[in-house]
Amino acid sequence: MSQATATTCKNCLGSIEDLRSKATCQTCGGIMHKDCPIKEDGKNYCDTCYTIKKEEGESIDFTVPDVISRSYIDTYSYCPYKFYMEYIKGIESEHTIYTRLGVDVHNLVDRACQDSHFGKEEMLKEFHELWQGYEEKLFEDDEQREKMYQRGINSIDNACSLIAEMPEPLSTEENIIFSVGEGLPKVSTTSDRIDKVNGELEISDWKTGAVMVGQKLSSDWQAPLYIYGVRQKYELPIRKFTFYYLQDGKERTFERTSNEDYVCTVRKREYFINLTDVIRKVQSLFSRILKGEFNVPYSSKNMYFNCKMCHLRQKEICQGVELEGWKQPK
Repeated sequence: MSQATATTCKNCLGSIEDLRSKATCQTCGGIMHKDCPIKEDGKNYCDTCYTIKKEEGESIDFTVPDVISRSYIDTYSYCPYKFYMEYIKGIESEHTIYTRLGVDVHNLVDRACQDSHFGKEEMLKEFHELWQGYEEKLFEDDEQREKMYQRGINSIDNACSLIAEMPEPLSTEENIIFSVGEGLPKVSTTSDRIDKVNGELEISDWKTGAVMVGQKLSSDWQAPLYIYGVRQKYELPIRKFTFYYLQDGKERTFERTSNEDYVCTVRKREYFINLTDVIRKVQSLFSRILKGEFNVPYSSKNMYFNCKMCHLRQKEICQGVELEGWKQPK
């Protein structure tokens, strides 16, 4: 009889329903379907960990930061080379209309959370002023301009409705730095809003982009790391963490089921996260950073879209996994 489990394959993200037919990554210990790993010298590797062996004696000069932000943990998890070029070498990407709008709406919503007199009318007025200062090069065409303008208006409308139902916040835009293990870098997170309700905490994160769907809800780093960091700081139980997708007026909420476990339910489907598992994965990831593992992972099925949109490719620093899989920093 097969052993039912909610384990997700690290490569294809599909459910592994029989753990007797599984493979384990030699580097990070990630679980995969039997046929999913890359095999080399009789060993199994997940797509992210599979890197070409460095030539003997070859080394790179780098200094690992004492603190690594949650967003760059995401970056390293799908492309260590991009992490190296951005976080260690300082080659930053330029603002797009998506990042610019996201930052501006976040700032407006944060002011509204802190000041009850900064309401919808004031938010819209300031948004219009900001919008007039957006450069033409941010937009591909008039259709995109209109679409993004409406995204901003919808986000403000929905944010105002949400804030009106919330208590006075415990904190907003709070940066929390916490340890995941001795000898490893610390993690930095910034919580958009934290509320204290009946002796427990509720965390809110504002999003202006597309709604997160499917297995990404179980594999994304943000919710578990924010929950863990806030719990470490306040030493109070975290009842729930909610992504508020302001453009569409939708939510994705992770509710506590035990001290370490949370579940997000979407249309009767459940997506689980475990804080202990995520911290162990971050520890493994940080260990690889300390060892100087900054190669482009050979993973055409997972990397194609990331490479296509990457600013390093646009700047001709890297040609992407199709041509430069296993590329190493120099």
